[in-house]
Amino acid sequence: MPLLDIDKIDVAYGDVQVIFELSLKVEKGEVVSIIGGNGAGKSTLLRAISGLMPVKAGSITFANDKIDKEPPENIVTKGIVHVPEGRRLFPLMSVKDNLMVGAFNKRAREQAGETLKKVYELLPRLAERESQLAMTLSGGEQQMVAIGRGLMALPNILMLDEPSLGLAPILIKGIFETVRKIADQGTTVLMVEQDVKHSLSLSDRGYVLEHGRVVMEGKAADLIDDPHVKEAYLGI
Repeated sequence: MPLLDIDKIDVAYGDVQVIFELSLKVEKGEVVSIIGGNGAGKSTLLRAISGLMPVKAGSITFANDKIDKEPPENIVTKGIVHVPEGRRLFPLMSVKDNLMVGAFNKRAREQAGETLKKVYELLPRLAERESQLAMTLSGGEQQMVAIGRGLMALPNILMLDEPSLGLAPILIKGIFETVRKIADQGTTVLMVEQDVKHSLSLSDRGYVLEHGRVVMEGKAADLIDDPHVKEAYLGI
């Protein structure tokens, strides 16, 4: 049984349907990328999994537990943690306080001190900056705080929405190296990312979304070599 099993879901903003009969599976320990152009429904899919968008039809199952009617706070407690696009930090709070916000559920609060040490080991720059206000950090450092905040919630699956957005190429490399380390430490990762080459290079499998539908899926290495992916998303 997959860790995350999405079966033919429909999702809409009011009367405007954005996702159509979408199915997707994520196995424990995998890194899975969702790629596609603007407006394909990628971020909406993560919001639906997180409980931030209602699912009109179909089902979402996590660890054999149906979650598509659960409120967001219950979904986080179960171990699905969403790092949204745009970082969304508290700019006038310190790095440490931003991180600690992630440990709000009971299970995470009980282990917050130990988890914080692990986050600092993974992202040592944050330990150096722990007293700085989030607004004073570079874009790459802010993204590290956003990822670290997600890790503070003790995710079984970490969902990342455009982690490289707006970053310089040298910083993008560092973000993807961090994602690889997180996966190597045993956290399952589901990632939406427009940097297709980088995301597929570190993923086990991928899904291509177009107009709210899955149009391709398979091993990441096969997708990188696919002519349609090359032309549409890699500019080759």
